[in-house]
Amino acid sequence: PEPISPQQYSGIAITPTPRVFLLLKDETVELVNGKDFYFEYANNTAVGNANCTVKAKGQYKGSKTVTFIIKR
Repeated sequence: PEPISPQQYSGIAITPTPRVFLLLKDETVELVNGKDFYFEYANNTAVGNANCTVKAKGQYKGSKTVTFIIKR
């Protein structure tokens, strides 16, 4: 997934949706949210560090967590 820029605190859950890519030998493929993967979030309601985990589905396997900052 792409890095997630700092997000502004809003009092509700912050759920950024970064673009997700698969790096192959000869090309880079952009994956489709809902078809190839889905997001899960943790610690995303308060100021501080939050996590966005990309979880593969369908023909893809694995997961990757990106940490982002929620600022006041």
